[in-house]
Formats: sequence, C-alpha cells, structure tokens
Amino acid sequence: MTRWPLYLLILIVVLSAGDDTVRHALRFEREAILNGEVWRVLTCHLVHLGWMHTALNGAGLLLVAWLLPKGKTQYWLLFWVAASLFTSVGVWLDDSVWAYVGASGVLHGLLLLAAWYSRWLEPIRRYLMLVIIVGKLIWEQTPFYSDAQLAASIGGHVVVDAHLYGGLAGLIALLAITMWSRIQHGTPKSLED
Repeated sequence: MTRWPLYLLILIVVLSAGDDTVRHALRFEREAILNGEVWRVLTCHLVHLGWMHTALNGAGLLLVAWLLPKGKTQYWLLFWVAASLFTSVGVWLDDSVWAYVGASGVLHGLLLLAAWYSRWLEPIRRYLMLVIIVGKLIWEQTPFYSDAQLAASIGGHVVVDAHLYGGLAGLIALLAITMWSRIQHGTPKSLED
C-alpha cells in the first residue's frame, strides 16, 4: 500500500477534528480570497462539512492507496496541488459558488491517475476504471443526476462541477505525461521518472 494518501488522510482527519472555526478559516470563500486570504484555494480541499463528508473523501484516498500507484511521492503531491488550484479556479469562475470545501474534486483526478499508474491493475481494468470515472463525471452534468440524498447525509450541497474540474486536471495530466514521455523516450512512462 502506498503511504502518501494515508498521510493526506491523517491531515484531513486532524483538520476535521477541529471546530467550525478551522473549517471557516480554511474553506474556499470568495470574499475572503478577494481580501488576500489566497491560501484558501489550496486549504479548502483539506477541510470538510463534517465526519460523513470526511469519511467519503477518506475512502477515496484509501482507494488511491490500495491501487498502489507508481511514482515518487513528490510528483503525486505536486499533482494534488496543481489539481487543487485547477479545481479552485473552476469553482471561482462559477459565480453561484461563494463557499466550498472537500477533496472530492481533486480525488476524481487523483483516482484517474492512480488507476492508470497502478502497480497491479492489468490494462483492461485500468481502462474500465477510466470509463467508470469519466462516465460518472458526465452523468453528474446531466439533468438525471440528483445530489439530494448525498447532500442530506454530508450536510451540504455537492458541487459536481468541482468533480468535473478535478477529473479534467487528471486527464490533462495523464495526456501531458504521456506526450512528454513519448517526446523524451519514445515510449509512455509513468510518474516514476
């Protein structure tokens, strides 16, 4: 099992153990960011609405650890930061969102990469996971998707566009890594190099 997702999970659990003051100080909040609190574009992905929200995102991090993705920890954490920024910019561009918390957006991109670079998944299962995640992202953008039950259990509305932005960050990273590897080496590599 890869350890870096577990370290992120520990950080998220510690922050979740804090009171509402911690969540309010770290969440994405449009007005606070405009007033210079720019750290919120990163920290908002580490705080959650409550324990159920934390548990669901924690399960995603455990799935990443279980997939045992190849690569050095610093590259994965760099992706976490890049996907956090990409997702926050997307949320910023949506004028209807004034506050946001949660790791699920970044997790969608992280799961795409972790499945693709898994040390043990055979190619057919990698493709299947990509199709399932991309299919979920598309479904969430249709009128057939409803977050009513999930919103009731986590204590707030699900910003499905954050999932889309995080998933896009993962797909962009996957394409960029593949293209760069082909340019450099003539064959696709992973995050190991």
